[in-house]
Amino acid sequence: MMHRLLVLLAIAGMFAACSSKPKESAPAPTAEEEQQTEAAKALEAKLAGVQNRPSDPSEMTITLRKDGEAAAATDHESAATAATEPKATESLAAARTNPMPVHHKVGAVPAEKALGWLKNGNRRFVKGSLRKDGQSKKDIQRLAAKQQAHSIIFTGSDSRVPPEIIFDQKLGEIFTLRTLGPSLGPAELASLEFAVTNLGANLLVMMGHTSSEIVKAAATVPSGQDVGTPYVNALVAATRLRLNELENKKVSKGFRDEAWANLQGMTNELLERSAVIREAVNAGTLKVQAAMYDTGTGTVDFK
Repeated sequence: MMHRLLVLLAIAGMFAACSSKPKESAPAPTAEEEQQTEAAKALEAKLAGVQNRPSDPSEMTITLRKDGEAAAATDHESAATAATEPKATESLAAARTNPMPVHHKVGAVPAEKALGWLKNGNRRFVKGSLRKDGQSKKDIQRLAAKQQAHSIIFTGSDSRVPPEIIFDQKLGEIFTLRTLGPSLGPAELASLEFAVTNLGANLLVMMGHTSSEIVKAAATVPSGQDVGTPYVNALVAATRLRLNELENKKVSKGFRDEAWANLQGMTNELLERSAVIREAVNAGTLKVQAAMYDTGTGTVDFK
């Protein structure tokens, strides 16, 4: 009996010792685990910012930056961008203030000759007598490894204004960039600078067109009125700023005068913001040509 009691006391003592033994603390997180945690928090914050963006376009803030670029952003979007993409913002700012010394790649076709090809092509388009060459299997194979366009054309994304067709140009002959408006953002500037520095084109055509919905909205819709999505509102606001000189004038047929004013403003902004293109123009190795496509006749006028 005494032996059994001693055994029970011994077992009870063991349990008491285990329960009074201090618990081991959790190991400290490694540096890699801390980075993963911070990254998860940043992603969560960014997603929260996207989900919480206001749907009311009146909450958009439209500003004109010093470099001439129109910007539209909600408080949520600005905060998310600043918190999660500081390196990209710093890189863009550095590119604007300290451009790299990049030079225009001068091509074999003079700008005036390339312009003549475009004018002749537009005449063929209007007459309905288009080329048959330039799109064969041999042309595809010839251009498979490399492109070397004779002209760069920046115009609107309107379905009625395809440069390859209205200028009757074929594979590998023109480098085209098309956006709504058109508009000048980082991607557009990068595309134009890439073409100027790599493709050997000596002609850059900035082309507007009549009956532009964006130009029409900028000329007729009161400032602050909703015209679509927040980003479309921002684009219209930026276009409206280029039409200030026509503010109290009667709108022109097909909004042609307004389209020319917008095009001139776009060209000025391009030369102001892109050191690469500005230096090529000043050096005489690149010609920037303004043009206007008439959606009613198919003709292109040059200024």
